[in-house]
Amino acid sequence: PPEGILHDILAIKGVERCLLSDTLISVRYNGQAEDVRLPVLAEIDDVVAAEVLLPTFPQQLSDSEVAEAVADAFIRPTLNRDNGDLTILALENGCLAVKFEGHCAGCPYAQNTLQNVIVKTFRQYMPQIKTVELKE
Repeated sequence: PPEGILHDILAIKGVERCLLSDTLISVRYNGQAEDVRLPVLAEIDDVVAAEVLLPTFPQQLSDSEVAEAVADAFIRPTLNRDNGDLTILALENGCLAVKFEGHCAGCPYAQNTLQNVIVKTFRQYMPQIKTVELKE
């Protein structure tokens, strides 16, 4: 069952958080990703090989946890390539408040990234988010 697979991934030393769904696999590492990437990929390969159907998003996750997983999977890798990052400050009443970190803070393309990457990504995976606000 999916719960067992999630447990197996979370049991790998260095895995901080994991979300598995039918449209998203997101794993956050604490420490060196290279040390845990292969065991995690092996577990994910088992999921794919077994053709296990995963829930859209497990009900036990809060919207904030899903938002972090979406950011880990789709937004942070792009920002990290430019030595930047994104911090999720709050998610209340359909409004997501975020802050750019590193080179993204003060970047002349920040508004473009906000509208064309961050807003579109969150709306695709979390339609309950109606607005995204950039905080300084």
